Parts: sequence; C-alpha cells; structure tokens
Amino acid sequence: MPNAIPNLSARQLIAAALGAVAFALIIPSTGGNANANPTIPKPVNVQFTPGDAAKTLVVSWGDAPTMPGGCSFNRTSRRVGIPNGHSEDETDDHSSGAESHSYTSFTWHDLFSSASATYNLAAGTTYEVRVWVYAKCGGSYPNSGAVSRTAVAPHSGPATNFTAATGTATGSIALSWTNPSGTGITVTKREYRAKLSSASSWPASWTQACSSASYTITGLTAGSNYDIQFRVQTNSVPTKTLQSVGVTAKSAPTLTAVTGLSATSGDANGEVNLSWSAVTNATSYEYQSKKSTDASWGSWTTAGTGTSKTVTGLDALALYEFKVRAKASSTTGAASSKQTAVAQFTPTVAAATGSTPLSIDVTITAPQGITI
Repeated sequence: MPNAIPNLSARQLIAAALGAVAFALIIPSTGGNANANPTIPKPVNVQFTPGDAAKTLVVSWGDAPTMPGGCSFNRTSRRVGIPNGHSEDETDDHSSGAESHSYTSFTWHDLFSSASATYNLAAGTTYEVRVWVYAKCGGSYPNSGAVSRTAVAPHSGPATNFTAATGTATGSIALSWTNPSGTGITVTKREYRAKLSSASSWPASWTQACSSASYTITGLTAGSNYDIQFRVQTNSVPTKTLQSVGVTAKSAPTLTAVTGLSATSGDANGEVNLSWSAVTNATSYEYQSKKSTDASWGSWTTAGTGTSKTVTGLDALALYEFKVRAKASSTTGAASSKQTAVAQFTPTVAAATGSTPLSIDVTITAPQGITI
C-alpha cells in the first residue's frame, strides 16, 4: 500500500522548503574544484593615508595577488568607517590592478531598515578601512579575510612647494617647503625620513626638522642618491606625506696638491714666510714643519683660509723644511713638495755715548741660543 502523503498546511510546506534550502546552503559547492578550501592571499600594499585636502583620507592597494590553483581573481572589496562604530556597506572594485580611492565622507546603511546616513569625515577623528580579495573557485567565491588599516583625518592639506636638492656641505641635502595655513590651523611639527635609493624599506621613525620652512639634512654618504619623505603636522595630526626620490647628497670636493710653495726667512727672529698657489675648492690650508736635521715631521697646523702664512717661534738661523696642503670640509688634499728656509736671525743692537771722547759703545744682543 503506497505511503500516504501527509496533509500539511501551507505554512508547514514553506517551512520545509526553507529548511531544505538552508541545508543545501551549508553544503560547500566546489564546482568540480579539487581544492575545496583554498587559501586566498590577502591584498598587498594596503595603505590608508591623509589626502590632498583637509578631512580627506585615501585608501590604496597593490596589484592582485596570485590565486591558488583552480581559482581566479574575482574582485577587491573595501569598507570604511569608525572603528567599532558605523561603517559603509561593502564596496566592490572589479579590478585586477592597484587602485586608490579618496574619502571625505561615507554612507552607512541600516541593514534591517535600509535607512542610510552620510557621515562626513571629521578632522582629528580615527577611521578604519578594511580591504579584502575575492576569488572565483569553481562555483564558489571565497575571500581572503580583511586587511585593516587606521588613519586620522587631517586638519589641513599638506605642505606645498616641497623640494629636496643637493646641499652645499659635503654629505648634505637641503629641504624647503611652504607651510599650510588657514583659520584654526597651527603647524605643530615638521619631520622627514631618508633612505638610500637602493634600500627597500624606510626607517621606522621620523626625524624632526626644526626650521619653519627649510632644513638641511647632514651626515649622509657623499655622492649617494637618497629618497626623502617629508610631512608636517597641523594641530598635532600628520598631513599627507610628500616624497622626492633620487636626490644626490653633496659630493666630497676634489682637492689637488698645493703647488707654488715658497719659504723665505721672515722679518723677525725665528720667523719664516710661506706662500703658495690657491687650490680650487679649498676652504682652508694647513702646514707642517721640521728642522732639516729631524727625522720626523711635526703635526699639521692650521694656516687659515688665505695663501700665505708667517710661521713664528722657530730657532733662529736653523734650517727648516715645510709642506702645505688644502682642506675642504672633511676632505684633505695631498701635501705639496717640501721647501726649505732658514729662520730669521735679527740681533738687537743698542748704541750709547762712549766712555771716552769721540767714541760710541755698541751692545749686540743675540737671540736665545745664538752665540756671536
């Protein structure tokens, strides 16, 4: 005897149908894909940063990551809002490449009533963005899970007219900019960070630049190329980061050896006059001396910025040897060829009326160490 069909009410029939649908939904569909639970790579290079204007934040991400076998890239999705508060409905960006989107407001939708409200970004408020990747794996669309970033909406746009150029001192780069301004806007900090252009990552910390509209970075490797990032903070909130790449730190100057060195006896006891030809790029000079009978040279002594020097305090009538070299910042040129000179001997002569008629008494006093 055939089974009797139970007499079910319309409500019971609808409930049974919904139960069957729900049961079907919890059974994963692989669409023939052997990889039933693929791991989808998360989006790369996700950034959430201040934009070009006040109360503006920008979210960006890199090219789509490589999908696992049996899957293809479907889309990148993003959502922005206040952490643990209202957030925008998921926005799908059907893109296979890097993208960037600017926010000055977001619209939050009540999922139950479909009511919506627009929230303008507020300066000084922290916002969160979440970005994730969807893949197509057979008949299913698994996602990577979200990458989350937070940022504070700025009070102003960034500094303008930013430049980074080779400085004037060896190993330096000069920065200049125009500070943002406006009603209620106070620049509270100016900061930079630098890395060799060949380096892959930036320093974790920023260095404060103290000047109001210019600053010189020193201590860099002379002649090397650097990438520079710069930003100001207005009302203690960072603005957009500005960047300049491939800026060359001032190279060390090239200094040739001093030529044309001349050494002659001076005008007073124990003096020798030195003179030489100017060296291109030199900012100062040094000399070195020793008695011709000594085996070793004395230390290098500053000779000033000119091309002549009177050396004093030498032993009169002694023969000395001299060398001169040029300097510029931390660079030192090669020494000149040595030149010799005898330190001046000038005795002191005193004359007086003689002790006898028609006579003069003369007294000659030799410098210390000289016997007449």
